[in-house]
Amino acid sequence: MKEAASKVTAITAIVEAYQRTLREYKPAPPPPSSPLDKESRPQLQPRFQMREAPQTGSLIPTGPPAETSAPKPAPVAAPVAAAPAPAPAKPAPKPEPAVAVEQARPAPPAVAVIPPSPVSLILPRGVNPEVLEDVRRVDHCRKIFEETHQEIEVWEVFCLVMLDGEGTRALLEQTLSFKEKADARGFMDGALALFDRLVKLRAQHGKFVRDLRGYLAQLPVGSFGKETMEMALGFIVASGRGRDRAQLWLQEPNRYKQEAAGRLEDVISRTMNYQTALRMVQ
Repeated sequence: MKEAASKVTAITAIVEAYQRTLREYKPAPPPPSSPLDKESRPQLQPRFQMREAPQTGSLIPTGPPAETSAPKPAPVAAPVAAAPAPAPAKPAPKPEPAVAVEQARPAPPAVAVIPPSPVSLILPRGVNPEVLEDVRRVDHCRKIFEETHQEIEVWEVFCLVMLDGEGTRALLEQTLSFKEKADARGFMDGALALFDRLVKLRAQHGKFVRDLRGYLAQLPVGSFGKETMEMALGFIVASGRGRDRAQLWLQEPNRYKQEAAGRLEDVISRTMNYQTALRMVQ
């Protein structure tokens, strides 16, 4: 009993010491707030002020332009006509005998239902059918230059098809028709005419593309095949929006390095989708 009483006394003393400490404890006041903790940071505004709004949207078109429909005019209420006077009541006609045979009505003409194009159902996401047609023309044009042994670059053919307009497309189709007809003379003349147009585009954009290729090669993006990278470069150069943005990248390369890397990865991803779609429709 004495031993138990002594242990209870010791524990009681320890508990009372803790209680006394808790009653006497006063937390230290918090340190004064720093200007960096405030939402408004006037000392950082001049340094981190955004000089222009960030560019959004893809450099490659993903679909046909949306059609804007004009607002429909409000319907005009028709004038309310006066109620006609009630006609005098006529005697009910005598019932006629029922007709035993009904007249046969001609069946309505069958409407032909055109099934949707299978290409539109299997295209990868984000592939514009119109752009895909241009990519097919690029592929056909490259094969023409391979047969005539003319040295070209992929971006040059992209510009030839996408920038030179309907004239190049008509010339390309004519050259391909000469090939199908085994008309060697017409095929060679068409190939030379296409190459003349390509040389003009080379002189116009050659230096810009060389600088851009060197800049893109330094960006922190993944490793991709040469064909994919050359097609991605072609998409950027053949797009007016892509060329304008790339000009800013080259003017201030360090400032736009992160944006350029993100944009390039997006273009590469879409390029791979177009490569897949091209294999589907060939």
